[in-house]
Amino acid sequence: MNGLIDEFITRDSDFSDGSLDVKRQRVLHALESQRALIVVNEKDGTTNILTAEEYAASQDEQDP
Repeated sequence: MNGLIDEFITRDSDFSDGSLDVKRQRVLHALESQRALIVVNEKDGTTNILTAEEYAASQDEQDP
């Protein structure tokens, strides 16, 4: 799971301050509080972490 979290940290500017351990704790807290979600895309076989806002926006885009 650390690999997934580390990838999220390096691409998401919301977690730009503090050490890697501090950033990991922030992401874990966001996951626990459901401000971030682990999303599996079965079509392309990828797993990603999205903020709740990103996930909601992606769902809105998929609705016809």
